[in-house]
Amino acid sequence: MSLWRKIYYNALSLPLKLLVKSKPIPTDPVNELGLDTQHPTLYVLPYHSKADLLTLRRQCLAQGLPDPLEDNTIGNTTLPGYVFIDDGPRVFRYYALNPRKDSVNIFHAYLDLHRNNPALDIQMLPVSVMFGRSPGREGHNGVPHLRLLNGIQKFFAVIWLGRDSFVRFSQPVSMGAMASEHGTDTIIANKLARVARIHFSRQRMAAIGPKLPVRQELFNKLLKSKVIEKAVEDEAKTKKNHP
Repeated sequence: MSLWRKIYYNALSLPLKLLVKSKPIPTDPVNELGLDTQHPTLYVLPYHSKADLLTLRRQCLAQGLPDPLEDNTIGNTTLPGYVFIDDGPRVFRYYALNPRKDSVNIFHAYLDLHRNNPALDIQMLPVSVMFGRSPGREGHNGVPHLRLLNGIQKFFAVIWLGRDSFVRFSQPVSMGAMASEHGTDTIIANKLARVARIHFSRQRMAAIGPKLPVRQELFNKLLKSKVIEKAVEDEAKTKKNHP
């Protein structure tokens, strides 16, 4: 990691250390998922977010896992230790980011390393960081807290929900096995990125769960139903006939 990157990330880490206290899922990812702490690891995150990356880094260091900010150097090739597979929602698009294209290029570069070195086996580890664990809470227009956030939303999420966050580690994927079974060309890299996006989408849906109805809306619908109206009319007639 370059000196300027270190300065940048260290400056960004200071407020996050004060505001964010995350929990790992599972609680012991190394043993429960069978992770190899000495293996070169590529962390795969769902969308571009420096706050998520640094939250992940802090949890990785606490668990004895490789630092995602440290590049993986294999032979004469140096590749990043993490990859974002999507851009995610943004308020301003004042600079060109194309994580989808970058992720395919990074996946292809890693797969290509396995083609040239069959004994190599990079550990690909999907991870997601979520702030807030109150799906279905009434208010906030019925929108769950566990959702994709743009920069401004993420800023307020870190402030208000930073201590109610978690880092979810998924089952690791052997890139060596994938390269030997499916090949190492760009088509496979594209499929790998697409499968990763589907994985995170399903994971998010599982975390959020179905949208729960707002209580007042539910009451209004019940009161307007014909069954309730008839029951109210019958009750009124009964009271009138038996004062």
